[in-house]
Amino acid sequence: MKRFLAIVCALILLTACGRREETVLTVDGENISREEALYVMGAIAQTKALSGEQPDMADLRSQTLEVIVDARVLRAKAVEYGCAPTQEELDGFDAASEWERLYYYEVSLARANLLETLFSPSGSMAATDAAVMEFWEKHMVNCAYVFISLYDDENFRITGEDYERLVLVAQALRKQAVNGADFTQLVLDNGMDYAMSQSPDGMPVMKDIRGLAFSAAADALQPGEISDLVETDEGLFIIKRIEDDPMFLASFRAEIEQEYIQHTFVELLAAWRGEADTQITQGFERLTIEG
Repeated sequence: MKRFLAIVCALILLTACGRREETVLTVDGENISREEALYVMGAIAQTKALSGEQPDMADLRSQTLEVIVDARVLRAKAVEYGCAPTQEELDGFDAASEWERLYYYEVSLARANLLETLFSPSGSMAATDAAVMEFWEKHMVNCAYVFISLYDDENFRITGEDYERLVLVAQALRKQAVNGADFTQLVLDNGMDYAMSQSPDGMPVMKDIRGLAFSAAADALQPGEISDLVETDEGLFIIKRIEDDPMFLASFRAEIEQEYIQHTFVELLAAWRGEADTQITQGFERLTIEG
């Protein structure tokens, strides 16, 4: 009997060890264990929980896959471009595990080094005046706006009668703007966007970030015109288009350049991610934060 129990215990131990070492992904030929995938998934779930989000397993698996692939891609590209973190730099990070060092340190260093290498004045994606201006015309707009959030203080979507009340408030504000009210003052008195409150006369705005409805409305405006009420996932907007004079663009050149660098790098990383040879197993599709 004791011999039988010992055999069973050994089998259970072997099964458990095999489960921890089970390969659930391969990225460009590198095996990713179930344990590592759970580590990443747990970190993402914890971040979501801290912000009050309820974890959706399909979304968690998708984000876990992206983080794991990005880590391998960034590490490989840093080597390719000759800007990989040195062993001395990596040894200087006191990590509790190899994954902590990879995801919280090595990846950040690789990303920073790639940004510096690619976007330096001599880099292949340098922020030249022509590149920045092309980016501006495609992705950004000079405008001011009154923003009214459709989320309450606990980050719940406002619905029903409260939503209808906010729409009526926004419509009344738009009517004032169209009738000649000082738009800058409307922004200061009624807007809920901190960045806009610091530049109520207008500033460069990334259209893509605000969503398709905002982008389409802003693009349709001529300088000085005021939009209809625009609703996005964030809230309600009343947009005023501001003229793109050279002095304005020059004063915001540094901000526009940073947007160009970040946006271009995100697109580049997405392209690299798509080129990676990623193989997903059924074991990955069954992953949950419970294990």
